[in-house]
Amino acid sequence: MKANLINIGVSTLVLLNHPITEATRALVNLGFRIIELFCDSPSFHPDRMRGDEIGQLLELKKKSGLTYYLHAPIEGLNPADSYPPIYEETLRLYRRSVEVSDQLLCSGVVLHPGHLPHPEASREDAFRNSTQLIQSVLGTAEKNHVPLLIENTGTKETTLFRQVPDFCSFVHFFSEELVNGLMDVGHAELQGLDLIEMVNGLGKRLVHLHLHDNSGKKDGHLPLGRGVIKIKALLKALKSLQWKGTGIIEIYGCEQYERDLEECMEFLTGRSHGRKT
Repeated sequence: MKANLINIGVSTLVLLNHPITEATRALVNLGFRIIELFCDSPSFHPDRMRGDEIGQLLELKKKSGLTYYLHAPIEGLNPADSYPPIYEETLRLYRRSVEVSDQLLCSGVVLHPGHLPHPEASREDAFRNSTQLIQSVLGTAEKNHVPLLIENTGTKETTLFRQVPDFCSFVHFFSEELVNGLMDVGHAELQGLDLIEMVNGLGKRLVHLHLHDNSGKKDGHLPLGRGVIKIKALLKALKSLQWKGTGIIEIYGCEQYERDLEECMEFLTGRSHGRKT
């Protein structure tokens, strides 16, 4: 699916409690051909991947002409934390996520750069911890030829990125071709970061978006148009730049997930998208 020049996909977050192959198949049946596989679900985690699941996902990919991305685990992890058990487990699971991404022929793996362990923690130290960890993951990424997508995360109190240049400098810290930026519009709203400034600051290093809405106070992952984020202005700016990256609809699920995804596509394209089977 496309909206202007943006390739539109969807995250399996919308079907978090469904088996990963079932969730992927359901999203394919709705017409999506770009799928971001969200870890930390009851049925999908790099440590619990079974050979038959990998086989089924690869079969779906081949049969339906899919593009996969993988979102590395989040729960209990923080690359910006120097506490050894947390830092080492984060490094292990990020590396493992890259390996699983290679097995699934993913076009990239999404990594969170982390957040301050507590509001009084040093941003400089946390920034350094995170860049060092991702630098360590980069060796595994190079070996497996899997690009890394660095996402802006955190709230105003705990984010590593107080201003847009902070996030841009984090991404630009890595000169390697395998590392690029992912702008999450919902997180940017909560961080107080201007979307257009982020687009301009990242330049060609911006290759991926997470699209969802919120109230400006909570990371609600709402369908597009139900919150306060100025997404239309962002889309207009991207169109003027002829940006050709990927935008992933990343909303929380509910019983009416098909309706919510339809609503998102109507918001992005201005026209109705009937279900495909």
